[in-house]
Amino acid sequence: MPNPGRDPTVFNKDGTWYLICLKYIEDFQYAFIGYRWTGSTWESDPAIVSGLDIAYHRASTVFYKDETWYLIAGESFPGIFMGFTWTGSAWESDPAIVSGLPDLGSDATPDVFYKDGTWYLISGPGYYIDPFQRTFYGFHYQYPTTKPDLIPTSLQPTICTSTSSTRSQQQS
Repeated sequence: MPNPGRDPTVFNKDGTWYLICLKYIEDFQYAFIGYRWTGSTWESDPAIVSGLDIAYHRASTVFYKDETWYLIAGESFPGIFMGFTWTGSAWESDPAIVSGLPDLGSDATPDVFYKDGTWYLISGPGYYIDPFQRTFYGFHYQYPTTKPDLIPTSLQPTICTSTSSTRSQQQS
């Protein structure tokens, strides 16, 4: 795969493996680039990034929830989140999926996963922050009690901090 880009996310959609990553354009702006696994190599696939614009993206995560594909991208400046929904042929802006997520300051790097009946998003700042002083933020979706099939109305933060002192204690 020539010049594969950075901050990849890999997912299997409809029996095909896809990889979406970022390629530097200019002035700290990145474009999404897509690949599809052929069984022996990664092949360029511009269709899987259709609808995603050039911006100050930092990283992205793709997940399937309630029969819909979502992509959440973190921004570099500021550290906000952008949400997208797959229409079947392109990604379309979907601010509702990131409603309630705060600005993390810079270089938001999201990852979404499902555990024990709850959806979680964990994110932290990017490489501009001292790696021993990073703060990682965790969010879980809270659904309205009367309509559990709706997109969440709020995200509740949980903060985890990694410091050099806790790192040295863990290595002892």
